[in-house]
Amino acid sequence: MGKMNLKDMSLAAIFAVSYNLVYRLVATVLPEIFENCGAVAIAYFISIAATSIIMLFFIAFRKQFIEESRLSKAATFGIIGSASALLPRLFTLSTFLGKSIRLPWFGYVQATLLLIGSIAILLFFAIVYREFVAKWNVATRNAALAALIGSALSTIPIAASAVNLYSKGALVGSVNHMAPYVVALLIAIQIFATATIINFFVKIRSACVVKQR
Repeated sequence: MGKMNLKDMSLAAIFAVSYNLVYRLVATVLPEIFENCGAVAIAYFISIAATSIIMLFFIAFRKQFIEESRLSKAATFGIIGSASALLPRLFTLSTFLGKSIRLPWFGYVQATLLLIGSIAILLFFAIVYREFVAKWNVATRNAALAALIGSALSTIPIAASAVNLYSKGALVGSVNHMAPYVVALLIAIQIFATATIINFFVKIRSACVVKQR
């Protein structure tokens, strides 16, 4: 496997996904923390690094299963999904570099990339679950199924935001303009989806450890 093996990248991805969840929750619940430009820049740079680590996990996954066409294809979807999540972050990074992108179609590009990324990750878990049914232990298969469900739930608000943008020309309003129960529901979905993905990474790492023995 070389330096970038699946076991190590699974562990790194656990921390990366956890950070991105905390980042989103803090930005949602306590936005005043990010009123300091320096704090925002640092948090955003770390988020970019975390998303890059997640992409490296999928690359390691593809390398591990390169001889199995369907799992290799699943990993390709994972790479596309994480890259699609990374690109909007890189675009936004230009703001901190003093080169803010203010194109009229930029919002559409961001929404489209996020939707493509979400669907690609969903396809990753769908294919992995289907393949793991026959080849992996029950715990790993169940983890893939839970991550599939979590990804499907997290895709709903992303798709709703994209549809609203395409149809009305405006993004869904900020959490400050949402009913408390809607905000609570979105937070619950984020936590559940992230927990299922972390559990998947944990089970993959455990399976790699067992195979090395």
